[in-house]
Amino acid sequence: LVTIADNILLHNPGIDADKFKMCVDCVVRWCSYCGKPMTEGYYLTDLYACSEECRFRHYKEDYGAKDKDEAAKMYLLDCYEIAGDKYPDLCTGNTKCINSIMEETGKHPQDLTLKELEDVIENNLFEVGDYAYYTNWN
Repeated sequence: LVTIADNILLHNPGIDADKFKMCVDCVVRWCSYCGKPMTEGYYLTDLYACSEECRFRHYKEDYGAKDKDEAAKMYLLDCYEIAGDKYPDLCTGNTKCINSIMEETGKHPQDLTLKELEDVIENNLFEVGDYAYYTNWN
């Protein structure tokens, strides 16, 4: 009898078997895009991404991001719940952050470049919401 875990180990020889079996014993998450087991990574509204590449696939395939910068911007908009009409399927609702950004920059967060958005988030004490974030599940 070959278990799913044994089959995964057979087809992925680079995975440390002991660490993998320990992960399977706890509540392991599986990447929604490449299928690898995860103990840390991105939570993306009921989906998981194990790497920046898989996170990019999420925003490209599910939300139409044209390139990695746009996908990174979408991730930040999702994290801080500050998306708007330009990205209607992303999480929005943090009007305090949206208003704060608009007062500081004169633009809606969705209209900022990735660099501008990163800078304004870094300069303020915005809290990450519940819809998208990076975490460690150990």
